Amino acid sequence: MAVHQARVKESAIELLARQPGEWLLEAGVGTAWAFGRIVAVTGGHRAIGLDVATGMLDVACDAIAQRAPGERPELMLGDGARLPFRDGALDCVLCTYTLDVLPSESITPVLVELRRALRDGGRIVVAGLTDGEGGDAAFSEDWRARYIADPEYFGGARPLQARPHLVEAGFEVIERHYSGGDAGWPSEIVLARR
Repeated sequence: MAVHQARVKESAIELLARQPGEWLLEAGVGTAWAFGRIVAVTGGHRAIGLDVATGMLDVACDAIAQRAPGERPELMLGDGARLPFRDGALDCVLCTYTLDVLPSESITPVLVELRRALRDGGRIVVAGLTDGEGGDAAFSEDWRARYIADPEYFGGARPLQARPHLVEAGFEVIERHYSGGDAGWPSEIVLARR
């Protein structure tokens, strides 16, 4: 899967543009593919990776040790719908290929909670599966149809549009980029501000 997500995650990291010392949360840190790269460049101080799965945090810890030796970012077991941060505590949030695996009814509440934890003017970058554009439309239609038949086969992931959920949660969407075709799965990268 990582090969299909790599280019999008690299673009999301670039768009997030985390500065050293900023409070960063990656919601759904998973394997720490993106988080480890951010920490390697901007440092582990004030960097937090959150995931609901203990096993993923173990994988993330190993990945960070390889990608950013000596850095000690915080890895935290938790749920994006109930963050242990005070209002406005974070400068930036990264969320890659996470919303598309959440139950539909959980997406906006998680984004509302992430917005609460961001400072005024703080930013979020969301990247994930989306509806294919142009020649990628058939790919997304096929994915969606097969997902309905067997969601577990797809790890619960399905194409969605992040913008309406971000707007409903109170974010101001700044920009959106589409990536697909030879670059990997039909995906979007959205930058929004609190």
